[in-house]
Amino acid sequence: MWFTRTFTPGGRIGRIHYVMAGIVGFCIVTLPVAFLLTVATVFGPDVSGGMLTSMTFAIAVLMLVATYLYAVVVVMSKRLHDLGRSGWHCAWILVAWVLSSGSVETGAGIVGSLLTIVSTGVGLYLVFAPGQTGENRFGPAPI
Repeated sequence: MWFTRTFTPGGRIGRIHYVMAGIVGFCIVTLPVAFLLTVATVFGPDVSGGMLTSMTFAIAVLMLVATYLYAVVVVMSKRLHDLGRSGWHCAWILVAWVLSSGSVETGAGIVGSLLTIVSTGVGLYLVFAPGQTGENRFGPAPI
């Protein structure tokens, strides 16, 4: 019930629910990727005569990342709904996050640093800002 209510589009979620969904989503993706990396490292590029090729590994990781990205967009959208904002705002939030994620390693300068600060600020806002009380245009207040 909690899983379906959290990871389906539409509606609202509160702060605690948002943090819990982030932790659960992260674990659901991280554990299988860690397992796949371990298998690939221990057994080399081919396991059991080609059962796990590098292409199969890449496809499995890509599917896990795509699933995680979907979950992030849905959960962030629901949290934005709780704050009275459109879920479409998560598009610019994710773009800023993606652009800032390589800024430290590549020395992207002031723009990368500003994007990192903005991404961090928005993330903290989503975690700590109280949602709108009562019903808003996105539905009733979360339980």
